[in-house]
Amino acid sequence: MHSAVDCVLIRGLSSGKTTTLADARAQATAAGQSRLGIRWIFPTTLGTATFLAPGTLIGRAQPGSGRPRGDERTVTTLEVSGVSKEHAELVERGGAICLRDRGSKNGSYVNGRKVTLSPLTHGDVVRLGECVGVVCSIPHEDRGFAEFETGLFGGPALAEALDSARRVAEMGLSAVIVGETGTGKELFARAIHAWGRRARGSDAEPRSKSPFIAVNCASLPEQLADALLFGYVKGAFTGATGDVPGFFREADGGTLLLDEVLDLPRAVQAKLLRVLQEGEVLPVGETAPKKVSVRVLVTAHTPLQQAVAAGEFRQDLLMRLEQAVIALPPLRARKEDIAHLLSWLLARQARSRPTAEATHASEGASYVPQAQLIESLCIYDWPGNVREFVNVVVDLTARSIPDTTLEWRNLPLRIRDAERATASETEAAAAAAEGGEPSDLKRKLIAALRAHDGVVAQAARALGLKNPTMHRYLKRCRIEPADYRFRTSK
Repeated sequence: MHSAVDCVLIRGLSSGKTTTLADARAQATAAGQSRLGIRWIFPTTLGTATFLAPGTLIGRAQPGSGRPRGDERTVTTLEVSGVSKEHAELVERGGAICLRDRGSKNGSYVNGRKVTLSPLTHGDVVRLGECVGVVCSIPHEDRGFAEFETGLFGGPALAEALDSARRVAEMGLSAVIVGETGTGKELFARAIHAWGRRARGSDAEPRSKSPFIAVNCASLPEQLADALLFGYVKGAFTGATGDVPGFFREADGGTLLLDEVLDLPRAVQAKLLRVLQEGEVLPVGETAPKKVSVRVLVTAHTPLQQAVAAGEFRQDLLMRLEQAVIALPPLRARKEDIAHLLSWLLARQARSRPTAEATHASEGASYVPQAQLIESLCIYDWPGNVREFVNVVVDLTARSIPDTTLEWRNLPLRIRDAERATASETEAAAAAAEGGEPSDLKRKLIAALRAHDGVVAQAARALGLKNPTMHRYLKRCRIEPADYRFRTSK
């Protein structure tokens, strides 16, 4: 039996044969674990996965077709325009799995750069012909908010948060949802509300039929925050010309979302603590508290522990709230979802067009993105997350009227430029994979270390490399950063 206001935080897979996602799921379930592989996300109907296993051949060739007797290499068949019969293969070099082009007509690309041999790591974007894939954990299921926004898919990076949200909803609990700006925290809150039921018995009324009240804590004036949240009576203060129930009582029997709770004034945090403990509110000017039954959902852009350490959030309120967390990953951590999300948004945009275009869309016509466009969308880091992604899609569709093709050249410059920055890392990785100690790469590494007194992080930043990549190259080229640090004489 739960109290009237519950606040629980829920913390937030080989054989390498020709593989569909269903096959991959079954294999990983049998193995009891997930494996890294390339999930081919475009065209989105492809449904093919390639485990990162040496000896795997990728192309249009069917298993066993046109190859010597006894050649039993694994084959991933991509029946997509621009893919050669034997386009590329996976090989092992220096302990890393690499993609090697087999003299294909249209080339093999990793993170926007044409390669002959390149190591693959989690998050890399691969393009062969008109086919685009992302290196990620395989298998996973495409699960959307079927009862809220059907068509929004979540891959392995989002699966844990989706599972937690389902459990929170089904148990009638509350939750704290943490994620960067634009990751869809309110979307998750609305989904929990839609899935939820009152914790009052099996025949309880669906909570989704009850109110959902969203409050932006940053927009609450400090002097009126408690009155707006908990209500007030006529004459309680100047301007109080009538009784107002407040957001908590308006949400009674339903869900109250406190969006960006870190912006809630500290004085109001103490009153919120009492509401959570007692399940009742005391309106301003009232002497008797009012009982409420509300599911409280709270969002924050940073972990609450950090806010407590910075003096921005009450420790006792944190102790009341923090049993677990639903942590939403940024869009850059779930690149395998991008093509699905784009497809859903394009369909929605098509339906929102003027009548003639909407009719055209309903008859099956839709925007057709170029493979290079999908590649660039996957390479970009999306600092604004899903919110920024939606804005880019809206801009793309506006630029594509009346043409239904979404072209790479219509992407914002910042997204097209992201390829160049990522390509420098890919080029260096490819050089390291192809030789023992590529002299050009080694010279660049040494020059950067000398310029920054052997500080690896600064040298990596100057080269446009991530720290783990920089350390890998230093190890590969047998370079000791300490040899280039400034030393004072004793």
